[in-house]
Amino acid sequence: TYKLISSPGKPREVTKDQIKERIYYPRVSQQHLNKTQQSYISPTVFPVQAGIWKTYTNNNISFKYPAEWEQGELLILGSGSEQTFRDPNGLYSFSFTTRINYNNRTGKPFSDLYEYLNVNKNTKTIIIDSQEGVQTLPRAGSENVNTVYFFSKDLEFINIIDLSTNSDLNDLAKIEEGEKIFDQILSTLEFIESSPTPTCKPRPA
Repeated sequence: TYKLISSPGKPREVTKDQIKERIYYPRVSQQHLNKTQQSYISPTVFPVQAGIWKTYTNNNISFKYPAEWEQGELLILGSGSEQTFRDPNGLYSFSFTTRINYNNRTGKPFSDLYEYLNVNKNTKTIIIDSQEGVQTLPRAGSENVNTVYFFSKDLEFINIIDLSTNSDLNDLAKIEEGEKIFDQILSTLEFIESSPTPTCKPRPA
């Protein structure tokens, strides 16, 4: 058995099968997902066996990641930024990217993530912290890549969370471990409501 904790609360004993059922739910229940427009609510499970995870927070999102990973430099992009995280063992590549929600073709914000990704609405959707996101399914030859797209709560930004397992595509054990870590990170996501910018009013003379 393993110990998991759902914060707030005390650790409880669960079996390996229960972990697989909860952590791998979106993958092992694909038939069920198809019947429910491929949507699910990610479990809020925090893995005690992974140690005390670190927390990353910016103006619109917060999530936890493995304690041994190191936060890299913030890369400024033309329409946003990319925060990378380095696995000292070199097995995983993880990044969080923020882009301004703006469609250069129409001159307006993207109305939804399907328009941004140019995919149909049968693409798998997930709901975390009341926010709907789109998880693109790996293409042939990229089974080691996990990517999810979310709007920020104010719809001003598009957030992209990406984890790749740097291993041979035939090493299914390592790829599945990467999927599990990705799902665990997703389960800790919290979206932050942007505070309105205060306006200054001139004092009466």
